[in-house]
Amino acid sequence: MDFKDLLHRQRSNVALLVGNGINRYGTTADGSSWDALLRALAQKLLDPGHTRLPSGISLTEFYDVLELSCALGNGKSGLQAQFCDLLASRRRQPRHIKVIS
Repeated sequence: MDFKDLLHRQRSNVALLVGNGINRYGTTADGSSWDALLRALAQKLLDPGHTRLPSGISLTEFYDVLELSCALGNGKSGLQAQFCDLLASRRRQPRHIKVIS
């Protein structure tokens, strides 16, 4: 049985899990870069001069650093709320639409 047949036979039990890669693929100036989003939060929470993510640290680890900063009282509201505020202005890009259609 090939993969397409398997998907067809099990279509009611199939889930598509999309990680951060969808937002790292084909990014240009459309503003959907996770790096840019985390940089914006870092500039707000840590240091306005924060222009680059540190090398050798994953995006998840850097998010944890930002979360600790909020927990220590350096954030005006919870990091998740600030993250969602930044995401609210994002629009689906063709790559997102292609995945869900």
